[in-house]
Amino acid sequence: ILEHYDMSCFDRIFLSHEIHSKKPERKIFEAVAQYLEEQGWQGNRTIYIDDIAENRQVGETFGWETAENIYFFKVN
Repeated sequence: ILEHYDMSCFDRIFLSHEIHSKKPERKIFEAVAQYLEEQGWQGNRTIYIDDIAENRQVGETFGWETAENIYFFKVN
């Protein structure tokens, strides 16, 4: 999917296969939280968007605001 869309507006993209974890496993969320901390971001200034409530609930445990995915991208 990354090769089909311009992702230049993102500082960092986290891919589950690179982290060897998948949602809702905490390991992938911890990797994101660590990166945000290293960049000086606070969890309460982070929004996590996902279409699955269970995944959003894990994000909330890190203090992130969450929102249901509204499908920004359409895969052809």
